[in-house]
Amino acid sequence: LEDVTNAPNPSQKWAITKTGSNGYRLPTEAEWEYACRAGSSTPFHFGVEQLITSGNMRAPMVAAGYGATPKWPEVGRTTKVETYPPNDWGLFDMHGNVWEWVQDGWEAGYFVQFQEKPAVDPECPYSIGSDRVIRGGPWLFSAFLCRSSNRNSTTPANANGHLGFRVSLGIDAVKQHLASMHESKQSDQTRKPSQSP
Repeated sequence: LEDVTNAPNPSQKWAITKTGSNGYRLPTEAEWEYACRAGSSTPFHFGVEQLITSGNMRAPMVAAGYGATPKWPEVGRTTKVETYPPNDWGLFDMHGNVWEWVQDGWEAGYFVQFQEKPAVDPECPYSIGSDRVIRGGPWLFSAFLCRSSNRNSTTPANANGHLGFRVSLGIDAVKQHLASMHESKQSDQTRKPSQSP
């Protein structure tokens, strides 16, 4: 996980440091979008059009009288995980609810370099004092800003009710965990006394 703490250098308001060594971390921006899409190629993992059951985001506006009104009642706050259906890979709240931090630093034109020569999981380096990428969009924004492809940024010092995170577990950590589980199981089997009838 990442820990936002006061920086030792007073000229930098905040510093971000990685904590723990158990393999959990913020996903890269590319990993986040891959997980969000869950194999889909539409603006949202659930399709093209936002529905009341899609996720916690602003409802589309419809003409009404002398103005406009939301197409359905809006929640107006964050909701519990699993309030809305998951994507095809079982991940909840990929669209709406809160913006989600990712590992990448923010540089608006960074990914242009990969248009001619695609890369696997490119990661924009992060430098102290710069913005970080956020994905997913929060409950108080329209569906347009909650699309799978939408990216935004903010300073790590920003803390509010529409910023959050999810963690990922790197493949090396998963392999290590599975190997230790296998070793533990093997060890348990060799220690058990044989049972005779």
